[in-house]
Amino acid sequence: MKVQIALLHVGRMSVQVCQFLMELQKTKEHELEFVYPSHVPGESNRNKLIREFLKTDNEYLLMIDDDNPPQNNPLDLLIHNKDIFALPTPVFREDGLCWMVGKNFGTVEEPDYKAYKEKREGLMEVDFVGSGCLLVHRRVFEKIKAPFMRVWDEDGVAVKGQDIAFSKRATENGFEMWVHWDYVCNHHKQVNLIGLM
Repeated sequence: MKVQIALLHVGRMSVQVCQFLMELQKTKEHELEFVYPSHVPGESNRNKLIREFLKTDNEYLLMIDDDNPPQNNPLDLLIHNKDIFALPTPVFREDGLCWMVGKNFGTVEEPDYKAYKEKREGLMEVDFVGSGCLLVHRRVFEKIKAPFMRVWDEDGVAVKGQDIAFSKRATENGFEMWVHWDYVCNHHKQVNLIGLM
């Protein structure tokens, strides 16, 4: 399988992502091409990456954010031949930590993440995913033009992030989104430890 690996960054990358990348380069089962896009803003970076990806003959695109090192090799998931695989990634929200995956879009203003406070098991089809680590078949990008674009309200306030908007566009176009709970990502952030005391 020919796979393009994209490490999306803005000039920095966590040590853990670098370590993961070094291990990934040892993969022999697939033909890998590595790219390191760093354009801003983020949506433009992803969409420009996809435009260039479609000029290649790679079958899958694996996008990894600079702070989301996978705990296991996401290329293992290629055997399932799914449209979209996301590696569940923990995020902070107003109501605490949760996994950036879910089965219900909720309202436009407030997607429903509450059902995914706890880690699940095995292979699972979902309705929306985070974009910290995505493995996407080229057929998705061949059908969806400009897949990563936030949704704004009439006052210019973002009401849906690029990952949720991508999820909605993908499912509306008939593509399936999957996660495997044995394949999750770490999420490295700078935090003030006094706030966790």
